[in-house]
Parts: sequence; C-alpha cells; structure tokens
Amino acid sequence: MPHAGPDELLGAYDDQLRRWRPDRLPAGETAEEDGPLLRFSGGPGGGWVLYRDLDGVEGAALDELILRQVRFFEERGDRFEWKYHGYDLPADLPERLRAAGFVPEATETIVIAPVDEIADEPRLPEGVSLREVTDRADFERIAAMETRVWGERNSWLPDMLESERSVDPDALTVVAAEAGDTVVCAAWIRYPSGTEFGTLWGGATLPEWRRQGIYRATVAYRAAAAGAGDAPAEVRVEGVNAHFARAKEHGRRSSTSRPTRSTASASTPSPTRGAISGSSPRRSRTSTPPRGAERC
Repeated sequence: MPHAGPDELLGAYDDQLRRWRPDRLPAGETAEEDGPLLRFSGGPGGGWVLYRDLDGVEGAALDELILRQVRFFEERGDRFEWKYHGYDLPADLPERLRAAGFVPEATETIVIAPVDEIADEPRLPEGVSLREVTDRADFERIAAMETRVWGERNSWLPDMLESERSVDPDALTVVAAEAGDTVVCAAWIRYPSGTEFGTLWGGATLPEWRRQGIYRATVAYRAAAAGAGDAPAEVRVEGVNAHFARAKEHGRRSSTSRPTRSTASASTPSPTRGAISGSSPRRSRTSTPPRGAERC
C-alpha cells in the first residue's frame, strides 16, 4: 500500500485487523460469531468482542446484542472488553454500552507507519541491552515489570505469551530491554496472517528508565524485524478510542485493564502483510487477536 493516505490506511486497518481471526487458537480459547461480532473467550486475561462494523444494528436490536455478550461472559464468570472505536456507528453506542454496565477505559489513538520509516538500528543507553525472549521465566520477569508500571497484577501475561508461542512461535516476537538482571522495558510484535500489518504491543518502561530512548529502540527493533523477509511493510501501534470493559465481579471494571494504555497503534501495509502493529524484527503469522494497544 505504497503512498497510501490516512483514509486508505485506516480503511485497511478496519478491513484487515478489526475482525481478524487467527487460523489456530491456543488451547482453551474459542472464537465464535454472533451477528456482526467476533467473540473471543477462554483466554488468559478475559474475553474480547471485535467487529468491523455493526452492519446497521441499532436500537432495541443493538441492546439485545450487547446483553447477549454480557450474559455469555457472566455465565462463565469472566471479564471482557468491547473494542469500541470513536467512529463506530450508531453514534449512541457508547451510551448503550454504559447502560449495560460497561465502563470506558483510557482513550487511545491509532498510529500507522511504514516499516521502512521507523525501522533502524536500536540506540540504547549505556548498560542496557535488547534481547528476544522465548522462555516462561522471562515472561514472568516481564509481567513483574508490568505490575510495577501499571500498579495491577498481570499474572495472565506469561500464560498469554506462552500460549501464543505454543500455537505458532513465528507469529510473535517478544523483546526485553535489560539493565543487568532487571527488565526495564518489554514489548512484542504480532504478525496477523493474511494481512498487510504487523502489530505492536507492550512497551511499558520502568519510571526511572524513561526518556532515555529505550522504548524507541524497541520500536526500531520490532519494525526492522517486521521488515525482514516477506514481513509487513507498515507498522501499527494499536490504540482504539476506548475500550469498554466489564469485570467478572458485578460486571464492572473501571480504568484500563488488559489492553494498552498507550496512544500508539502503528501499522503499515506492505505487499505481503503491509502493516505492522507492534514491534519485532520478524514476520510471520499471528496467533491471537489484538489485545490492546502497546500494553499487551
């Protein structure tokens, strides 16, 4: 998608990623359709409701569609998120979600960039190194770092990363920035099969290590990875305008949960995958649906 304008890139994002379904899912996870919705359940961290658009569903029919999702997850005792974008129709969708007990999370922004514009040799401060990680122990170290950053336990994170790798190791690249034995920043990139995108996730950095170019280095590294071989030509750091979340207790949850809190969601389409929404120097296929902008 060379020289594509903002509208064309956003259209590609909507068409290729918003209702993307992996070829295979980790054990225990399911994906099923309910009208215009694609519902993921059974995975670490809760469920997700995705859609390209609502296909004209509105009014009482929309309320019933929303309540069916609520009942589905309440019966399982799981929290879940409805992936809402600010340009979704009908215009009263946010009010209807709130009426059903959803709580909006932090506002985010979709960012799309060509891989060749952001891929670069990572530049790191002295004493910090970047390393691709694949082991459970490293995923647990990343989760501990994320817990420090966000102030909430991310015990589901190692399960999520490990389960995705078990399905397709080439669909995900996880990068940790380390200072000695300490993980100071971590981020990953997914490669959704059949799309022009790579997607960037994670990106949390310990407060004392911020403003030193470490996160920027993980973006450059992941973009370079995405540009290797037949990987995406563009990167997307995902961030939707709002996530509407319901927790398993009383069906409510405030602030942000598992999706990112960052404002970037970059993706760039290329002849093969085109866009990248994440970071990692590899290409490949993705195994799980987008789980939030640069946070998970």
